[in-house]
Amino acid sequence: MKRLILLLTVWSVAPPGESDPSPPTAADRVTIQRDEWGVPHIFGPTDASVVFGAAYAQAEDNWWQVEDN
Repeated sequence: MKRLILLLTVWSVAPPGESDPSPPTAADRVTIQRDEWGVPHIFGPTDASVVFGAAYAQAEDNWWQVEDN
């Protein structure tokens, strides 16, 4: 009985086959490429990821303005 309880406790803490439980974040799904003039071109699979990329590029370029807003 003690072995069964121990086995169930260990299994509930770390289910088999689940190595990385964290889902991908918006930063993992967006690509920002800058051209020769420094203009950011943002690519992503969803609108939310593209908006995240645009905000990130804005923060890289004009952090003082983002902070004031």
